[in-house]
Amino acid sequence: MPHLLVEPLQARCGPILGEMAAWPSCSTRNARSQAGVFLGSEIPSGAGLLLRPASSFLPDLDPGRLQHPTSFSEATTASDRAQLLQAEVEAARDAADTAEEEAEAAEHAELLVVGLATIFTGLAWFTTYKTWQLYQRWLAMKRRKALCVGAARVVTRCCGDAAVVAGQGTLVGRSADRKLARMLAQELDSRAGQLRTVDHRLSLTRSNMLLASAMEIHQARMPLARSVAPTPSTHRATAHIQRAMDPSAHGKDGQIFLCASLACSGMALATRSRSRQQSRHVLQAQASPAAEGEKGRSRPRVAVVGAGWGGLGAAKALCENGCEVTLLDGTPQPGSGMQTPSGKPFEAGTRGFWRDYPNMNATLAEIGLDESELFTDFTESAFYSPDGLEATAPVFAGAPELPSPLGQVIASFSRFRRLPLADRLSITGLLLAMVDFTRDAKTFEAYDRMTAHELFLRAGLSQRLVDDFLKPTLLVGLFKPPEELSAAVTMELLYFYALAHQTSFDVRWLKKGTVSETLMCPVINHLVEQHGLTVKGGSFVEGLEVADGEVTGLRYRSRSAGSGSMQTVQMEDLDAVVLALGAGGLRAVLRGSPEVAKVCPNLTSAGSLQGIDVMSVRIWFDRKVATQASANVFAKFSALRGAGGTFFMLDQLQADQQALWGEDEPQGSVVACDFYNAGALLALPDEEIIRLLADELLPSAVPEFRSAKVVDSHAMRFPGGVSWFSPGSFKSRPTTETPLRNLVCAGDWVRLGSREHGAKGLCQERALVTGLEAANSLARRGILDKRRPQHVLQGTYLSR
Repeated sequence: MPHLLVEPLQARCGPILGEMAAWPSCSTRNARSQAGVFLGSEIPSGAGLLLRPASSFLPDLDPGRLQHPTSFSEATTASDRAQLLQAEVEAARDAADTAEEEAEAAEHAELLVVGLATIFTGLAWFTTYKTWQLYQRWLAMKRRKALCVGAARVVTRCCGDAAVVAGQGTLVGRSADRKLARMLAQELDSRAGQLRTVDHRLSLTRSNMLLASAMEIHQARMPLARSVAPTPSTHRATAHIQRAMDPSAHGKDGQIFLCASLACSGMALATRSRSRQQSRHVLQAQASPAAEGEKGRSRPRVAVVGAGWGGLGAAKALCENGCEVTLLDGTPQPGSGMQTPSGKPFEAGTRGFWRDYPNMNATLAEIGLDESELFTDFTESAFYSPDGLEATAPVFAGAPELPSPLGQVIASFSRFRRLPLADRLSITGLLLAMVDFTRDAKTFEAYDRMTAHELFLRAGLSQRLVDDFLKPTLLVGLFKPPEELSAAVTMELLYFYALAHQTSFDVRWLKKGTVSETLMCPVINHLVEQHGLTVKGGSFVEGLEVADGEVTGLRYRSRSAGSGSMQTVQMEDLDAVVLALGAGGLRAVLRGSPEVAKVCPNLTSAGSLQGIDVMSVRIWFDRKVATQASANVFAKFSALRGAGGTFFMLDQLQADQQALWGEDEPQGSVVACDFYNAGALLALPDEEIIRLLADELLPSAVPEFRSAKVVDSHAMRFPGGVSWFSPGSFKSRPTTETPLRNLVCAGDWVRLGSREHGAKGLCQERALVTGLEAANSLARRGILDKRRPQHVLQGTYLSR
């Protein structure tokens, strides 16, 4: 039997030895040695002898197994062995790849769990803090209501069973007087706190008369009994009023609201011994001051310097108060748009309109403008880098509204194309700072002294998240990189536009024309036609005149209608002045106003702040270019030289193509590009700016721009055109009120103090709100006609 197996064995080993001997690196002897090792023993040179038991070879006689080995013990040739080795290597690689994928998935899952836990922890802290704030406000409101009702009862008890209330000339019983007093107190509370409460039992005019009278009584610290004949009842009421007005007896709010409710429920209460006619006369004398202004004119005269949104807001509220208002601005025709040399429309900066613009929307609705005809739908925005599309900002409206910031995180989670998950989750480190930075004035100032870059480092944000997303956002939102911005103002922007409410970041754009032509011009025309507003374009204010602690006049330069030369014009006998200017304009006014600079150090500090350079460019192309979003941001482009850049597809936003092309025949896309922090770009010639955009930036973001040719273009530069919120600049920013009682300020950089409004995004809405508040400040302090109402703002006030 062994002899029978020798030949098959030789036939089996011979080809192997021959094949291995043919290898350049393998001699015959070595081949025989390798084959011997493969077979389990050394095969000597010479005749092939069977050195292993025949039974060990019996399984190898299966033809199928000999042809298709599945292990080294079954392999018969070196090629089979090599194939098996290759298969095992590939299997090991697959196993390693699978293990790596599983480890990466586990790491991502762990990061996701940690991130969600951090979000929910921050959300819990945030919710607790906000709940505590609401509870404190509820307690304060409840205390104020209790004080108002208690004061009404005191007046009713002291002044008898009957009283003449609010000049109505009707006697009411004790019970009815209490009810009406509560209603009046509630109305006054709502007006004073800017709450939107409607009293159906009281006319708006009469309630505003009560409000003005109550504030006058409180500010003048005069007993109510001065307006009525002295009787035992009024003496008792006077004693109660004096105790209510004692600052040591109540807090500031309690003092104000006690006095206000007393004034409401017994503005000039008369006892039974006084006749109805006498009571009416006393009430009208108290609640209706003389119609003349403080300087003996029928209407107070007020000058508003600056025709931006801050100036328009002030002019609107002043006109509604019955003032004679003059609006001065350096542009030749405030409310008119700019044009290029070829007659095409042009605008300095493309401005968005966020969802949370209640006062802007209300102002436009009051003059009969329809939002659907003015604005586009809320749109997405895209971020482009040299590598292509980086991220898109979603439209939150219509999505399930979840607690903030959970809703924002979930909605934008899949919007980042290249930013890793770990970098996205690192933004949760800002949640604690979001809760903390408005805790009190001292904390806010500490954040203001810190740079946004330092804040990001302390919060643990990844460098890639800052470079790819936050830095480009800040460059086009606050116009400076994080290392040059106040952390406090940065937090305001991120909070009120991204984290306060899920839909706050939704933005829309103009559907036609420019902001000046489409929005500002109708507002100005409405004020001119309905209230007699005087508009003086091409007027540059040189200085303010001061006498007896008040501004009495101003000087401005204007071009003469006849000769066309510049001449100085004097405005005298002013009751108030509103400065709705930026830092550059404020510096120019203060240079010619030494008395103002002497009395108002806060204005000189504000005038010392620097602005940020801006460049605006429009390009008209010969063909349409399709983009994923109509509003876009440049990110990480070295060609920008440190500037932030945006580009807007106006032909996608505005349907009227002919209006975009002026008198020329419409051809292709119209792109508006704006550069902020553009000091390094201002010195470049227009041709280089257009080449940079058309040949580098736009094609890198959207490759289809490579085939588009420039038909027309125009560039304009605005040195120091926007406010710079540098670290530590908060204290230097102007306040609404100044040491000169009839001089107030407006603009998005103005601090509102205790009347800080929800519109804190440093935007068009905030500028409008500060203008309205500037006029309200003059009205509250008795500088304007006290009979007229203050402008009721939409939204909420915030404490700092």
